[in-house]
Amino acid sequence: MAPPPLRLVLVLPDPDALPGWIARLVDRIRCAEVLEICAIVPAVPEPVKPRGLGGSLFGWAHRLESKFGGGQLSGQSTDPDNSWQDIPCLDPGDAPALAALGADVILDLSGNHGRGLSPGAARQGVWFTDATATSPGSAGLRP
Repeated sequence: MAPPPLRLVLVLPDPDALPGWIARLVDRIRCAEVLEICAIVPAVPEPVKPRGLGGSLFGWAHRLESKFGGGQLSGQSTDPDNSWQDIPCLDPGDAPALAALGADVILDLSGNHGRGLSPGAARQGVWFTDATATSPGSAGLRP
């Protein structure tokens, strides 16, 4: 018997106008049998702050990977009808509704680094990345 799917809540910058890489990621998550999207939470990304030397290193590695790794890394969604929009959308301030979902992970793709989200609302906390810009930055989690 297969284990139950990992239940995710996705925090997105703007669910109606996603960057292409986020739209493709959502589509791939929906197709994966081991993952289930419980809800989407819209968020407004905070202003990007300079990353210092670490950001330079990540930027250099990203440019190298982009040049030699191929593949499209940004752009608007190639799925104009966004067929995944049937997923429930919750207000980011509705902590009781988030907790009631019984999610395993809150995945923050908004660039907010999980700020403003209660790690206790999901069994494994809030996971985030700030790779919402052209070059990637950091990733982490708040258990």
